Amino acid sequence: MSKPLKTLIHTALPSEARPLIQTLKLQQNSFFPKIYENDETLLVISGMGKANTLEALTDIFQSYTFERAINVGIAGCRDESYEIGTLFCTTHDLKKSHEGDITTVEQPLDNKEALETLLVDMECEHFLKVASKHLPKEQCMVFKVVSDYCNTSIPKKSFVIELIQKHVQTIQGYIK
Repeated sequence: MSKPLKTLIHTALPSEARPLIQTLKLQQNSFFPKIYENDETLLVISGMGKANTLEALTDIFQSYTFERAINVGIAGCRDESYEIGTLFCTTHDLKKSHEGDITTVEQPLDNKEALETLLVDMECEHFLKVASKHLPKEQCMVFKVVSDYCNTSIPKKSFVIELIQKHVQTIQGYIK
């Protein structure tokens, strides 16, 4: 195992990761192109869905130890009173974000009436499953930014970057 790092950040998409990579001045790992790091933080881009998330995080936790783990990404929202771009923390009640429950699905959800929670994504449950095996629950955080109201259209990369960038400073406050 390599030296312990303070924070693991997990995203599914490169566009979710880009604002964090730039703000935290992370460098791409020369052996693993989906890993970006500095002396205190490692960011992994897993790809969407259960299999990609489980594989990437299992491999990371076999090679590194962390003090905390944070998942950052976009999510659908069933309640249109929340604006696109609203930040939620689904694991903690924080002052600078909304709190909301989330369902993790295998395929994009286009029927918000079928959703029993406020938010929906494709990775959160799997992130928490792996991270909570290695860290206390209090050290595992999930930040989601509302990208849509439960439709199956895939947002443009530039739109996802803009959504995450809007909240990088807030998220960064929980990384250190």
